[in-house]
Amino acid sequence: MGTRIGLRHAVGDVYHEDRILMNMELRDRSPVRVFLDPFGSDKLQPDPHLSSMDLLERIRERGVLRVGFDDEALPFAFYNADQQLVGYDLYFAHRLAMDLSVSLELIHLSRNQVQQCFDQGLCDIAMSAYPMRLEDLGRMYFTSPYLKMRSALIVKDFQKKAFQNVEKIGRMEKLRIAVTPQNSFAERKLLRRHFPQAELVELGNVKSFFLENDVADALLTTDIIGKTWALLYPAYGVVVPEPYLSVYNIAYPIPETQGALEFLKYLNDWLLLQEANGERQRQYEYWISGETPERHRPRWSIIRNVLHWVD
Repeated sequence: MGTRIGLRHAVGDVYHEDRILMNMELRDRSPVRVFLDPFGSDKLQPDPHLSSMDLLERIRERGVLRVGFDDEALPFAFYNADQQLVGYDLYFAHRLAMDLSVSLELIHLSRNQVQQCFDQGLCDIAMSAYPMRLEDLGRMYFTSPYLKMRSALIVKDFQKKAFQNVEKIGRMEKLRIAVTPQNSFAERKLLRRHFPQAELVELGNVKSFFLENDVADALLTTDIIGKTWALLYPAYGVVVPEPYLSVYNIAYPIPETQGALEFLKYLNDWLLLQEANGERQRQYEYWISGETPERHRPRWSIIRNVLHWVD
């Protein structure tokens, strides 16, 4: 009987990685409104009467910071178990809005919609692990990088060893690699160069790779985002093939519009302050390293929880 009770407590007190991730939350929030379809039924309107102002002035005059996000860029932006938008970059979106003394509008965008949103004057900045890519240079400005990520593949966990080397992957027969709107044209071109015999499977979103039966052998992503998705679907693992396919500088893009350089300078100085006061490190440890209070709770034991011999 004692063994049965002990096992029941022990099993009940195991902290699963997916549960820890989905219980993460934002403590400091700016007033926020979410647009799920900015180009459709939930359409945003540009600010024609503010168009003559510099971008930073425009934000302050409007009283709203408009931030594009991609909720598949875990752990930078995602919905938690309470259906709240949270994540590393969304923490800083709220913080930026508060520091500007404005409210926040979060605008749901896939990666290939960011430029369209900028061109139509609907978005001031994108904040969800956006990589600096050659094809975007000259079309948008980027802040100083705040993180690096590497190209990675999500595969079935038992297949990880087979995908560790780029040359070996290239020799695989009937290989299917899934790509999504998160992946750029340049990344598709990169896959075709390294794996010319592979079939590229176009998916509408990342989740389809896990939910649709045998849709592809691997999914192209990055190391941090891929590891976070694998926490939700533990039958899968993440591999960073060597030599690296790509290494990305992660930054915040803003539109190339009137007075944007003043806003860019503000953002770069603001990022330096977040580094100096330790906020970037604290949020990295929480959202990316997963250093949560729940993870640091001591595991159940008979000595501690039943006999109370130790605290």
